[in-house]
Amino acid sequence: MSDVLLNERQRWFLAQLATGANPRASNIVQQFRVAVPTAKRDISAMKQHGLIHFQGGTKTGTYALSDSQPGSAHALDDPANDPANDRINDGTGDHDE
Repeated sequence: MSDVLLNERQRWFLAQLATGANPRASNIVQQFRVAVPTAKRDISAMKQHGLIHFQGGTKTGTYALSDSQPGSAHALDDPANDPANDRINDGTGDHDE
């Protein structure tokens, strides 16, 4: 199975979940000063790779770390190679406030 490459925003999001926080796309936008679509692509990519899942209702639900995480997570050293910025867009639209 191929490795999952994570950017700084995705690593931050996973770290937040690991500490018990309930991050959303809006938190990525605030923390990293990126556009909402960028934050949603980051989350979508993590969902697509089975790293996280959304549980609960659209407005009140939260993201959670998945029990089984295929592949291993590696940091992207070069932001120009960030797959969340250009290539991944599943078109489903993520849940956010």
